[in-house]
Order: sequence, then structure tokens, then C-alpha cells
Amino acid sequence: MLKKLLVPLDGSTLSEKALPYAIKLAVKLDLDLTLLRVGRSLVFGEEMPLANFDYDSLDTIEAYLSQVSDYLRELKGEPVAFPLRLQTKVLYGDPAEEICRFAAQEDFDLVVMTTHGQPLDRGRSMGSVARDVLHNLPIPALMVRPLSQTSMGRPTLSELMACVNEPFARRFLEGWPRLLLPLDMTDKAEAALNLSLELARRLRASLYLLKVNNPVPHSHNLSGDPDALAKLDLYGKSEANFYLEQIEKLAEEKGVEVVKIVLVGNPETEIRSFADLFAPDALIMATHAAGTNLAGTSNPPSLTLEIMRRSHIPVFMVPLPAGVAPNPPAEVAAN
Repeated sequence: MLKKLLVPLDGSTLSEKALPYAIKLAVKLDLDLTLLRVGRSLVFGEEMPLANFDYDSLDTIEAYLSQVSDYLRELKGEPVAFPLRLQTKVLYGDPAEEICRFAAQEDFDLVVMTTHGQPLDRGRSMGSVARDVLHNLPIPALMVRPLSQTSMGRPTLSELMACVNEPFARRFLEGWPRLLLPLDMTDKAEAALNLSLELARRLRASLYLLKVNNPVPHSHNLSGDPDALAKLDLYGKSEANFYLEQIEKLAEEKGVEVVKIVLVGNPETEIRSFADLFAPDALIMATHAAGTNLAGTSNPPSLTLEIMRRSHIPVFMVPLPAGVAPNPPAEVAAN
């Protein structure tokens, strides 16, 4: 059960655009909210006394967090219906490492942060920090890629909380969200199921279950009979519907109403296309790390990260539990 929520901030407008999502979740789910700022020295990774940190001074960071937290505590009306249980924390070191360490050490249940959604070879911006956090974070994260990432001037906190130029955030803030959970009948995808059901129940959200069937490969049609392919496609659709019906029964037991959708095509293409057309308020997907993590280990690409990078729809990313292996790359699975 979700109890504690962590929001890393770096003092930028981009990072602060996670606040409307965090406030909505903290209020509706009755969560303790912590704002974290990681101060960075000019040299990463060295043990240095605080007096030698000249990139972010402690006084400056504390003043910043105090300003943000005081404003949030004074919000009136929706979405803040009661006083926030709000704390602040200052750490020093590498931002991604400290965020992951603190989240695990203090038993947080969810991290909410923004990302540029940029390619993986960009510099150490908030986007690359978010990427490194996802490679190592042992708990779910809500990743938000703001629609408007540049501004002629710095917006005020009131403008940020009003979601100016951010229609996805405004809709998430104001209404009962529609959540989209893609499933592929594997343990990997089902790792996101518990979080999906809890969010849908506690947010009174509609939960849409999406299963995408790959087209039947021609290798199955040994006789050349087109009816054979049609029968296999029909069987695949029936199997997918039966699977989603079992998930629906589980959801009903928890008081969650779901909508079932079965499509045929390339999963990545179809999920992205459906999300673009349907415009849910958030996707919920299980994921493994992609690219090269902080330990230098190379991992195969993640569909979840690709969707997050290409779309502005917020994505709840759920790490795979121990013992659940990621799906193999397409070229390996085909052999």
C-alpha cells in the first residue's frame, strides 16, 4: 500500500512541473510527501566537507525548499483538501545515486519526477538524472515529460500549479484519471498490476486493460490456406479476451471497473498509437533498465522507456521484482 511519496527537485522549472502530479497523488492517496534537493559539488563522487561545496550552498538549497514547501502548505481548495504532511530533505553527492539511496533507505513507495525525454547520450540534465534513477530505483516512479520545457521567463509557483501550457497535468489535477495498463500475458507485464489496481481504486480512476496480439507469422500457415491464419488470429483474440476477463474478475474483487481492449499489430506501435489517440491520463508499465546503468552493465532497450521518451503522457514505471526476467530482445526471441 502506498504511504510515502518522494519528489526530487533541482531548482529548475522543469523539475517543479512534477509538483501538480505529486500534490494530486499525496492528497487523494493520503501520502506523506517529501521534497528532496541534492546539492552537487564541482567534483562528483569525492568526500568533501559541506564548506567546500561551492556548486549549491546549503543555505540556498534550504531557502529554496522552504519557499516551495511554504507555498504548497498554503494552497487552498482543489486539489489540496486538507493540510499536506510535507517534509524537506537536503543531501549532497551525485543526484541519481542519492535519490535512489534515499528512496530505498527511507522506504518510500513512489518517486515522482520529470524528464526531458531526450536521447540517452545527452548531458547530465534533469533528463539524464531521471534516466539514471530509473536504472537503479527499486520502487515505482511516475515519470513526467512536460509538454512545455522552455520558457521566456521563469513561471511562478502558482503558474506551475495551475499547469500553464501543460494540458496533461491540468487534466490529471482536475479530473478522475483514466489509467492505461498494457498487458502481454507475462509475469513481467503483470508486475504493474498491483499498483494499477491500487491507483484505480483509491483515485476512483477508470482502468483500461490493453492486450496487443502480434500478427500470426506466415510460418504457421504451412498449407497456404488463408483460413488457417484467420483461425489462428481468432484463437489469439479469444485467448487474449479470456486472459483479460481473469484480470477483470480480480479488479472487480477490489472494487475497480475496467475496460478491456484487444488489438493486433506490433506492440510498441499499437500501444503508442492507442495512447496518442485515447490520451489516457497515465500509463502504467513494468520495465527493466535500458542502456548502460550506473554500474556499467548493458541492458536491452525497454519499450516502456521508448514510450516515455516519445510521449508526453505520464508513465508509472514499475521495476521488475526479483526473479522476473525481462523479455528477450526481438532478435533473440525470434531464434
